[in-house]
Amino acid sequence: MFATLKKHGGVEKIADKICADHNWKEIPPLFASKGDLAMVGAGSEGCALGIVDLKGNEIMCAGPIGFTRKPLSDSIKAWRIT
Repeated sequence: MFATLKKHGGVEKIADKICADHNWKEIPPLFASKGDLAMVGAGSEGCALGIVDLKGNEIMCAGPIGFTRKPLSDSIKAWRIT
């Protein structure tokens, strides 16, 4: 999996391309709301993508043993899903 991510430029570049292909506009991270795509830093592993939850203040990301919640304020990029 990591080889594939590296081959395509990493999570951020892949997310940028997918969002551009679907005309999902990048927005300021704190303007993201429920259902939008958000990126958070994941420490030494790089970045992780998640979906803003129904309350609009947390991001649901895949973690090592299921889903994990990150505060929206931790987001470094976001895209409006239309």
